Amino acid sequence: MMTISGGSTVEAPCRVLLVDDDPVSLLVLEGAIKRIPKIEIDQATNGPEAIELARRNEYATMVLDVNMPGMDGFETASCIRAEGLNENTPLIFVTAFRLSDSDRFQGYDKGAVDYLRKPVDLKIFTAKLKALADLHNEALKSRKQLDEATRRNLEMEALLQASRSVLRTADFTDSARAVFDACKSVTGARAGYVALLSPDGHENEVLFLDSGKAPCTVDPSLPMPIRGLRAEAYATGRVVFENDFMHSPWMEFMSKGHVAMRNVLFAPLNVEGQVVGIMGLANKPGNFTENDARLAGLFGDFAAMSLRNARAMDRLRDNERKMMTVRKLESVGQLAGGVAHELNTPIQYVTANIDYLDSAFKALATQCAGMEGTAEKVDAEEVQRALAEVPEALADIRVGLAKVSHIISAMKKLVPNVPGQREEIDPGTILRDLVILTESQWRGKAEVRLDIVQDLPKVFCSPGEISQAVLNILVNAIQAVEDTGRSGEIAISARPIADMVEMRISDTGPGIPEEVLSRIFDPFFTTKDVGRGTGQGLALAQMVFHTHGGEIRCESIFGRGTTFILTLPLADDELTGLS
Repeated sequence: MMTISGGSTVEAPCRVLLVDDDPVSLLVLEGAIKRIPKIEIDQATNGPEAIELARRNEYATMVLDVNMPGMDGFETASCIRAEGLNENTPLIFVTAFRLSDSDRFQGYDKGAVDYLRKPVDLKIFTAKLKALADLHNEALKSRKQLDEATRRNLEMEALLQASRSVLRTADFTDSARAVFDACKSVTGARAGYVALLSPDGHENEVLFLDSGKAPCTVDPSLPMPIRGLRAEAYATGRVVFENDFMHSPWMEFMSKGHVAMRNVLFAPLNVEGQVVGIMGLANKPGNFTENDARLAGLFGDFAAMSLRNARAMDRLRDNERKMMTVRKLESVGQLAGGVAHELNTPIQYVTANIDYLDSAFKALATQCAGMEGTAEKVDAEEVQRALAEVPEALADIRVGLAKVSHIISAMKKLVPNVPGQREEIDPGTILRDLVILTESQWRGKAEVRLDIVQDLPKVFCSPGEISQAVLNILVNAIQAVEDTGRSGEIAISARPIADMVEMRISDTGPGIPEEVLSRIFDPFFTTKDVGRGTGQGLALAQMVFHTHGGEIRCESIFGRGTTFILTLPLADDELTGLS
């Protein structure tokens, strides 16, 4: 694994360029420079040669003769600077002539740090050259440290980006793609994929494949056998890589038409000690390094974390569905006794009227039978009474059956044929139905007042889910009034506000203490006695309204009562009508 050693004193050789048309001068300066350790020397006898060398090398210092035939030292320096070569390299000009101030300023403008007169004082020359070489080495060291810090910063940024994706993205495929892209970018790989282990544990099921725009005719939807180098990653649970893949024994396992791969790296996805998938990278320019392996391992851990989160979310959603079912059964159970009573009453007078009709017509039949063969007349008073009472009995039967039908219809909305299916519905209908269904619970305990505006706009919702949520709140209101031990009032209203429908359910119960009010929507929080609530009703109701784009708020004054404010967005057709 690559390590950073900031305190190392080992210095790489630095290069010096000598430019002079006089071979003797070059020889003298070269001899002096050779006494300085770790300096390599390049020589040029004219400007064009010097420029060509500057194109190929980076120099610690350039020493240029001012007076050369053709292109002099100043012109040579100008051309090198103009091409952006060795931009920060200090220049030393040497000359046998006395220079004017304008010449000196011209040199300084090109990057000169000193002027030396020929014959050069070699002691001063070597001292200055050594100082410049030391500065160059320090600059190189600082640059390497800066590059290393920049690289580390990019790595950390990529890791942070991947971690944010894991935390913010619920969908595993999207999160894994973000993690893979970050890893591919920071390692320099050009291609790769993420795959999960098949249920039987024998194949990779490719989640997605990035060929890096290289030709690939392999169908990515086909299972990928676990063999070759990727089998090593699965077996060891560690990152593995091969930088000469085309000539490795692993090539024999490659499918025909697969992306040509110069090098490969595989990072396993470990979840609770088990390798459940793999992230593959390929075709990095140059070679994969131990540092790449370390980073890929971290990104693999992020992908595994994302998978673990996704599976946990699936379990959570499943538990929420189960909780919703339990709560629904609780609500239905609470209503069952009351509904049975409500159904029993109309059934009783339907039965009584049917019994009356049966006896009345039996009496008429008896009288009619006694008339056979005689001139005896039917009791006119009995017939008149039957003719008057039978229509009334039939009307009572119709009223009773209508009430039964209404109750059954309301109950069916609580348990729809297709759970979760959404449709446009008048929320006022839901409120009226729930008042009917809960009548046995509030009758004699509270007066229920309905204030629903006419032509209330429709909302697009799952009637069953919304009915369950509102039922929870209405039952709470009934119980709150009951807890006071005296007759109270429940006010239910509905009206449009902007692009929403607002429903309010208010009670004159004891109210909610301030320290409790902030927690009423927390799952499993309840202040009710055992058997009267699980603490899930309001939490699930809030969740239902949130999934419909609405919300539930609560306002309460301790000792005076509570109001729940429920809002749902209008259906699209209603919004169009408003606009």
